[in-house]
Amino acid sequence: MDWFAFDFTLDELKTLRTRQQLDFRDQSFNGLFAITTVAEYIEVAQSATRPVAIYIEHKNPALINSLFLRGGPLRFEDILLEVLERYVTVGLLYHTPCPKMSLFVSL
Repeated sequence: MDWFAFDFTLDELKTLRTRQQLDFRDQSFNGLFAITTVAEYIEVAQSATRPVAIYIEHKNPALINSLFLRGGPLRFEDILLEVLERYVTVGLLYHTPCPKMSLFVSL
């Protein structure tokens, strides 16, 4: 059976650890790191001693919206923007364009 990230809660996802699936690559980091949220990425970038860019890729917001946010006031994109705006509000992000990528094309 295939599983997707949206089949789990954030607490459940946080129990998982990353693992290098290719045998010829370095395996020494297996099991050391949990899945990171966008907010956590921003916080790590803000703690850097130099400017750091974050490029956000959300795979299929239309699918997420159709499965979980039916009839709700927010879309997946709105939730992502809320997180980004939270950091702009407290002055942690610069007011520059934030590149986002979506690999989903609706025809």
